[in-house]
Amino acid sequence: MKISGRTFIISGGASGLGKACVEEILSHGGNVAILDMNEEDGQELVKELGPSSRFFTCNVLETESVSAAVSGTVAWARETGKLIGGVIPAAGVSTPATMLDRDNQPFSLDDFEFVINVNLRGTIDLVRQTLPHIASQPASEPDGERGVVIMVASSAAFDGQKGQVSYSASKGAVASMTLPMARDLSRHGIRVVTIAPSLFESRMTSMMSGKVRKSLESAMEFPRRSGRPEEFASLVKQAIENIMLNGVVVRLDGAMRMPSKIRTSEPCKSLLPHTRCTRTLFGYKLTRRLPVVHMHLASYLFIVYLKQKAWCISHYQKMARYQVAVLDDYQGAAVSKFSSLDVSQFQVTHLRDTLPAYSHPDTPQHAKDELVKRLQHYNIISTMRERTPFPEDLVRQLPNLRLLLTTGERNAALHLPSFQSMSIPVAGTSNTRNALGTRGASTDSTTQHCVTMILALARNIAADDANVKAGGWQTDFAIGLAGKTLGVVGLGRLGLSVARIMHLAFGMKILAWSTNLTQEAADEKAKGCGLPVQDEGGNKTFQVVSKTDLFKNSDVVTLQLVLSDRSRGIITKSDLELMHAKALFVNTSRGPLVVESDILDVLQAGKIAGAALDVFDVEPLPKNSPWRTQDWGSGGRSRVLLTPHMGYVQEDSLGRWYEQQVANIKRWVKGESLECLLA
Repeated sequence: MKISGRTFIISGGASGLGKACVEEILSHGGNVAILDMNEEDGQELVKELGPSSRFFTCNVLETESVSAAVSGTVAWARETGKLIGGVIPAAGVSTPATMLDRDNQPFSLDDFEFVINVNLRGTIDLVRQTLPHIASQPASEPDGERGVVIMVASSAAFDGQKGQVSYSASKGAVASMTLPMARDLSRHGIRVVTIAPSLFESRMTSMMSGKVRKSLESAMEFPRRSGRPEEFASLVKQAIENIMLNGVVVRLDGAMRMPSKIRTSEPCKSLLPHTRCTRTLFGYKLTRRLPVVHMHLASYLFIVYLKQKAWCISHYQKMARYQVAVLDDYQGAAVSKFSSLDVSQFQVTHLRDTLPAYSHPDTPQHAKDELVKRLQHYNIISTMRERTPFPEDLVRQLPNLRLLLTTGERNAALHLPSFQSMSIPVAGTSNTRNALGTRGASTDSTTQHCVTMILALARNIAADDANVKAGGWQTDFAIGLAGKTLGVVGLGRLGLSVARIMHLAFGMKILAWSTNLTQEAADEKAKGCGLPVQDEGGNKTFQVVSKTDLFKNSDVVTLQLVLSDRSRGIITKSDLELMHAKALFVNTSRGPLVVESDILDVLQAGKIAGAALDVFDVEPLPKNSPWRTQDWGSGGRSRVLLTPHMGYVQEDSLGRWYEQQVANIKRWVKGESLECLLA
């Protein structure tokens, strides 16, 4: 496989051997996604390397963080047209410790698990999340290759030294899974190669004195020196390009076979200048004034390791005072924002999968119990507006909850009296002003999405796209909007924005209705957004009509109401059946505003031309939902266009909301007043 024209994912790519691989691939025309914990170093590196590289903050201990980085890389690869060529998980750590210390106490199982989780679980998680994207790509000729996985083991996998039990276990496992993984992936045209380096130049070796370095290098047969990062990267290049390299572990060690100990006369104080007495540092014994010290490589790994941010975060999280859960962050937008919290105080867990709603009548008891079990130990919960509901029964089963954060200035899915009775503060996020001068960080985003769905449904974009890709051509007529009538149910901030755009862009006539809307109020809204109250013929720009007249006389109906107890189920079959056969219905507000069984009946019977829906009764949509399983647009059924509640989902909007949530956490822990307090 040629490197040129491909994108490669490299974890630990901001330093050391990972960085060398980044530079090697870039020099041969590839693109590289650099995954690393250190955002500042990563962004600086990308500035230095140029547009063929992109940095993604990634903690390999968190599946959600890995998923966000992989998703970001895939999106970038689509933008550039450079398919994913391979993945190189190069992030790794070590916590040296002998099985028994000098007091005959066993080493820490927490440290063992940490090394296994970073080196083994982190490797397999990044690989497994990348593989579906590689496997779905077109195969290259003549052999049908799609990509390559290059894992990093170590000489410790074969002849580990004293104190390297956890490190050797993790790297040995990486080496051991190479062949079975290659066999698993052979039918997909994906190769697997593992490289097991020994002593290579790095920040670790740069700390060594000449004597110590020479002692370590004496175990090498030829050449008698540390390996250079570019030599490791050169082998990675060969592994990418040589299709016959598959299912193999390549030792890159100059025939080095490490002895149990390497003896050096280096004084201990020059190695560890701060160890002035015998003490335990993070569970590892350090002793002063040993005239001769038996140094093994693990000791040096440990010194450097203490400086690594990934280890510090893991260690401090064990002692964190507050447990924080970030719920329903599907895109991983919160990861970088919440990483600014002090890790000695806050352990943050990102839970991206939404469990069934506790309050929904179809949710079985075991699913409710699972949700309680998931949330009950957290002190702080961050949630996205109306994704995970918090009814009274759920709130009262969360004894450790001390702060709840949501997005937006209201959230109908929260039972605020329950929080108030338990003295749990609830804070939202405030909105900025948009280009029209109205408040709402998501106004422009939601308006854009609504208008897009109207146009896409009218022009049959999704169906035509699928048809052309399947080898077909024209099959149906588009619906023109110029001069047609738009019925707006709810002329609030969003409804007004949509009405204004459709009126100016297509000359659509606007009918409006909501429970308390008057013609005088509609006239003021027209003035407020720079439109005349009426045209030369005396026709109102925003004509207020009855609900019946709106559905009967509109070519397109857009639902723009806020969900409340009063508005729930406000649109029924009797309303929808008033629409004419070529009319379109669009809902980008909230699913429960419409009686779901009613709209399903109307669309299954093909009584209107189509519907575009961004919101649903249950979100995410169950796999067996009729919205997913029906063959819409055929067999007499109406056309249906579906999107996964994307109306407000823009990176900048979500980023601002999560920044505000983090700021409120910092205020709360200091005892300061919260902004946008809801309860």
